[in-house]
Amino acid sequence: MDYTGIQALITDTDISNAADDEIIRSMSDETRNYLETARNSASAWAFAISRRCGVGDELSADELAVFKIALIKRSLYELYAIHDVEIDASDKHDDAQNLMVGLFGECARLDQSSDKDTRSIVQASMSYDQKLSRRIKPIPAYWE
Repeated sequence: MDYTGIQALITDTDISNAADDEIIRSMSDETRNYLETARNSASAWAFAISRRCGVGDELSADELAVFKIALIKRSLYELYAIHDVEIDASDKHDDAQNLMVGLFGECARLDQSSDKDTRSIVQASMSYDQKLSRRIKPIPAYWE
């Protein structure tokens, strides 16, 4: 599934329908640019997860419905984040994350590194330490 395809799965109306009208009115401007920005951010999040998990276009109708719900919840979280009140939408963030993990497994957790990521970091730090230890000269003991 490409980014444009993910973007097209939900509309600004879907996001508006998922929240109270008063909240949407207070968090979106008259041109509804904030809704579009939130939807784009949620789409980028979902695209990153789909790439990391190796998801193609093979989602069933049920999986696609859950995917859309996760996108809507993440869009609402992003809308709150635009106004720096994302703490009020932490439940939406967690719901979206849990839905994606339910669909695709632990690879959907972008906040955790994989074994491959960890190995490269450890390997880089070990090589840096080896180079650094060759450059450091021993400190002479002045008190002897």
